[in-house]
Amino acid sequence: MTEKQRYREAFTDCLRFLTFRADDKLWDRLGLPHFLIGFAVTWLVGIGRNWDFPEAPLFAKTGLPSVAYIFVLSFILFCTSWLASYERLNYWKILTLVAMTSGPGLVYAIPVEMMFPLPVAQNINMWFLLIVAIWRVALAYYIFIRAAGNDGGTATAILMTPLCGIIIGLVLTGRAGYVIEIMGGNNRPQNVNTGVDEIISGLFILAWPLLIIGLIVLVTSAIRSARDQRA
Repeated sequence: MTEKQRYREAFTDCLRFLTFRADDKLWDRLGLPHFLIGFAVTWLVGIGRNWDFPEAPLFAKTGLPSVAYIFVLSFILFCTSWLASYERLNYWKILTLVAMTSGPGLVYAIPVEMMFPLPVAQNINMWFLLIVAIWRVALAYYIFIRAAGNDGGTATAILMTPLCGIIIGLVLTGRAGYVIEIMGGNNRPQNVNTGVDEIISGLFILAWPLLIIGLIVLVTSAIRSARDQRA
């Protein structure tokens, strides 16, 4: 297979993955072309968040925070999946698939602030954030069931436990509102009330029981996996 064919196949794999049509062999096919495509899309998403915001810090304009995010999140998911999964997923492939989930974030580049009044635009951005977050979590859930052979409960715990921990940590350190505003593109100086406080309160209340349940499932799955491997 030529290099051009490898990248064409990887691009097709990415499209099929984003529409939940990936086959069982995707995990085995993952390679450098898949990672580079996912990495490029992640970088574009990071740049797209701020391309229409001239006052954004230079570092934010480069898109590098989004790139750094996938490396950190992949490491956290690698740790939780390694504990609970029957199949040991390596970090490189988890990183590749997390990068491949970045595609839906391209909607952040839509300049809604130029099309609608600021309050309307910020509400649209919040809806974009919600839709993209659900889409990406669903893709990750798909990964840990198809690639790692987990049941639904274990896959949910692998994903939700670190995410709930991150939410709680952001709220307790007072940075949750800032992160949500930046992720949703509501980083304009003329910021208006977008219901962010209500969102934060709801997430914080919901995160605690989900974190506890997730930890119980992870510990139970880890014990069961270790016992089965010794048998």
